[in-house]
Amino acid sequence: MRVTGQIALVFLCASAFNPSIAFAEALSDLSTPPPADKARIVFLRIKQAVGSEVGADLLEVVDDRPQYLVQLRQSEKLIWETTPGSRKFMTLGFGSAADLLFADLVGGKTYYVMLRSNPGRGSIIPTPVRAEGKFGIDSRVILNGIKTYRVVTPSADDKARFSQQRNAATVQEEYEKRNGAFQRKADAQDERTLRPEDGQ
Repeated sequence: MRVTGQIALVFLCASAFNPSIAFAEALSDLSTPPPADKARIVFLRIKQAVGSEVGADLLEVVDDRPQYLVQLRQSEKLIWETTPGSRKFMTLGFGSAADLLFADLVGGKTYYVMLRSNPGRGSIIPTPVRAEGKFGIDSRVILNGIKTYRVVTPSADDKARFSQQRNAATVQEEYEKRNGAFQRKADAQDERTLRPEDGQ
């Protein structure tokens, strides 16, 4: 009888997870869409056993010049609004290791990006969250990040910290190197691109 009860409990717990309901609950603090002239991107720095000590510096690239936004630690998120259209973002992890995220954004939509450490390079990999991806919008990892991660707000002190720790010329050089590599690999760039249909 006890075994039957345990099996029933496991079954109830497993069946209780409804992605649609969980997604609605997770969006409770993001339920209001951005205005039509803005697109919203939620960057989630996921929890990892390896690379947990590496902060993710996030920059938006404007006219091929990286501009610092914020640093995210594990279990933190940035809710960022920008103008729709083609956009580009850069991440910096350990040392000068960089990576890029491309975006084709639609106004009035919210997009999600997972940031995870790449222990091999020390970089921070930005991965678009999309329906057919490994980490879909209804996956437990993403839902937990949307619902529970601490929101980080850009500040002048954090920007000053970045300027002291990062050499501007090195950051620009790293961007140009990574951007050139992506231009030569169309498939790789597509995997790192937020598409219009990825918006919620």
